[in-house]
Amino acid sequence: MVKLINNREIVEKLEKDDSKNIVVDTTVKTLKFVIFEVDDKTYSLPGEIVQEIVLDLPIYYLPFVPPYIRGLINRHGQPYTVVDIKTLFEKKELSARRFIIIRNREDKISLLISEISKIINIEESSVSKITSENNTSDYFLNSIAVNGEDIPVLNIEQILRKINSDIS
Repeated sequence: MVKLINNREIVEKLEKDDSKNIVVDTTVKTLKFVIFEVDDKTYSLPGEIVQEIVLDLPIYYLPFVPPYIRGLINRHGQPYTVVDIKTLFEKKELSARRFIIIRNREDKISLLISEISKIINIEESSVSKITSENNTSDYFLNSIAVNGEDIPVLNIEQILRKINSDIS
């Protein structure tokens, strides 16, 4: 059974955010980000690439794919590949049933997540380059500063390149 969050529940959750009392200067360029949790890690995505957030769909197993591809979900008759970024980064499976469906013309992809934290608009000046180099740094575009915390922004294009490389 699919559990959908209705618009009222989403609005109520977002209104609880402490950022509602912030005065916005309309001359400052802002960018929208979706901040989410994958187990105990926090990540973000640019708002324009998030198509939908879905709860409680069954994952249909696919044989002969890398472990970070958990299978497929069926959303409105369309199959979406489920990518477990915890498995991709840490080699451990995430036990969750929430998905962010990515807006992409060529590939139908969804990310397995634990929780949506918030959807925020931040000033463009709060976006910075990631300076550390490690085996996962290619999977991040940059980071955003939110309440004194740096949150990495996932590079979906790099994740798609990894999938295409691993399955071809």
